[in-house]
Amino acid sequence: MDSKELLAYFLPEGILEYFDIIEAKESNDRLTLVLEEKPLPMGEQSQKRLHSKGFYPVTQIQDFPIRRKACYLEVKRRRCGLPTKY
Repeated sequence: MDSKELLAYFLPEGILEYFDIIEAKESNDRLTLVLEEKPLPMGEQSQKRLHSKGFYPVTQIQDFPIRRKACYLEVKRRRCGLPTKY
């Protein structure tokens, strides 16, 4: 079992299909995992040519504690748009 498979047991189901863990921060009483959305178009958008427009503001989600430490997920979602013709 590799580390990605192991982490899947601690994270919401299916989240690693759409996000990469880019950082893990630990303090005395807190664990924070920073997740960044993969550059994959989803659903009906997969057939369109999308352009990256950066990221939305980070969303922080409190998850269940791990080993008596508060666990937070900081989620960075991509902002995409269709190209404009000028």
